[in-house]
Amino acid sequence: MNRNETLKIMAVIKAAYPYYYNNQSEEDLKTVVSLWQGMFEEYEYRLVSGAVRAFIASDTKGFPPSVGMVLDKLRLLTAPPELSEMEAWNQLSRAVK
Repeated sequence: MNRNETLKIMAVIKAAYPYYYNNQSEEDLKTVVSLWQGMFEEYEYRLVSGAVRAFIASDTKGFPPSVGMVLDKLRLLTAPPELSEMEAWNQLSRAVK
């Protein structure tokens, strides 16, 4: 994710949580953007955007997401689906035969 994409992500977060960012200085906001860009530079914008939107959609506390919270959502969105117990047994059974 590049700087412009990071700014888009931060704009979404700021729109969803406007009161949180009201009293932050320009320097504080630049620091936040730099941190998020560095933490998500290896991820695609669409994935980070989806994770942020998923967080906002499920948020019940009213606080903006931290980097770690977005990373958790990213892992959920990108993790391969887990097998059900029955699917795992079927695969094990086929492998043994």
